[in-house]
Amino acid sequence: RFTGDINNLRQLLAATLLSLLSESIILIGFVTVMFIMNWRLALLALVTTPSILVLLVFYSSRIRTAARKQRRREGELASRLHETLSNMHLVQMFTQEDEEEERLRKLNKRSLKTGMKATRLEGQLNQGVEIAVAIGMGLTIWVGATQVIDGRLTPGELLVFITYMQSFYRPMRRLSRVAERASKASSCVDRITEVLDQEPEIRDGRRDAGRLRGAIRFDHVTFTYADGEATLRDVDFTIESGQTVALIGQSGAGKSTLVSLLPRLYDATGGAVTIDGRDVRDYTIKSLRENIGVVPQDGALFGGTIRDNIVYGKSDATDEEVVAAARDAYLHDHIMRLPKGYDTVVSERGVSLSGGQRQRLAIARALVKDAPIVVLDEPTTGLDAESEGAVIKALDRLLVGRTAVIIAHRLDTIRRADLIVVLEDGRIVDQGTHDDLMARGGRYQGLFDLQSPEGAGTRVTETGTVIKLARASS
Repeated sequence: RFTGDINNLRQLLAATLLSLLSESIILIGFVTVMFIMNWRLALLALVTTPSILVLLVFYSSRIRTAARKQRRREGELASRLHETLSNMHLVQMFTQEDEEEERLRKLNKRSLKTGMKATRLEGQLNQGVEIAVAIGMGLTIWVGATQVIDGRLTPGELLVFITYMQSFYRPMRRLSRVAERASKASSCVDRITEVLDQEPEIRDGRRDAGRLRGAIRFDHVTFTYADGEATLRDVDFTIESGQTVALIGQSGAGKSTLVSLLPRLYDATGGAVTIDGRDVRDYTIKSLRENIGVVPQDGALFGGTIRDNIVYGKSDATDEEVVAAARDAYLHDHIMRLPKGYDTVVSERGVSLSGGQRQRLAIARALVKDAPIVVLDEPTTGLDAESEGAVIKALDRLLVGRTAVIIAHRLDTIRRADLIVVLEDGRIVDQGTHDDLMARGGRYQGLFDLQSPEGAGTRVTETGTVIKLARASS
């Protein structure tokens, strides 16, 4: 909508406004001359104008609806094409080339069908206008000829009037095409305003957060999505400033939703989330999020240089800050081995870097931002042992002096956390330090034992399923 629709709207408006102004001036000029020459014939020439206006009103709304549907079909086609190209390796690995080609063909056929409908409506409008113009000219010539026979009009005057009448109908025809373009432009405006008129679900607070200390409290928090499904139920725990807290649980337990409440990507539907004793809803969103750094699970990066990605959260960072952050993230030496160092361009999502390097670059970005609170979403998932070790060392640097909330499945990486919160079906089923939880037994101990060296023959998947791993023969 913000590319194709806006570009179409710009082109349509430019052509429509210029044509509307120029054709209207020409039309008024010819009508004036015609009335001066022979007001009776001029009235007759205008007798079909109401029918033309009726045609414009009748077809404009239909063209607008058809054009809007066409833009929607084109959007569906473009979206599917983008998804297919972005995941081409999956398409190829699962040999889905023929299936994807068929899906694109069907979407293209639907787009073509709606486009042809809009074109047919435009053609019908043009034909209707031409018929009305022909009727008007025929009546005028017939009445003018009778006036010539009666001697009230000379043949030369009739020919001159017919010439002006033809000149009058030319801008009339062009104005009908202007109406078509205006209808298409209106369909683009409708699609754009649908987005712009949406009210934000998150209302901005009024208090500037300043530099927060990072004391967090989840005070009997409940969260329910719009479909009525409760994801969090009466979650209640406290994180002191500078503490590291780990959230563990199966997929769907509510870990990601819980940390999303901190930067107010969502708002709690019950209870409250407070930082430094104040409800996060009181803070302005911008100042609140400036206090929170994030290291996502996939280390997502943007197309641009390595330097651009490191300073993404703090565009005014100095070169010294960038280098210091890269050193603390154990990435500086690798960067310096690249042909252009920090000015090396990485592709979209950082696919030219390894998983561990992307994660360390994301950690460097969080270090440069220097926020008092940092959220880490399973930062070592999917990494090999060497990469995981480097990332863990970088995380140790990042967590110093900061409040940290870590989502983790690898329990051996969170043993030193000040607090471990075990979630299940949106509820806290246990919490405490590693030693406390192990001493109490229960869910945490079972998970930890399965992932410990003694339980090397088994493993817990993200869905909580216990699987047996085949041992390599010696």
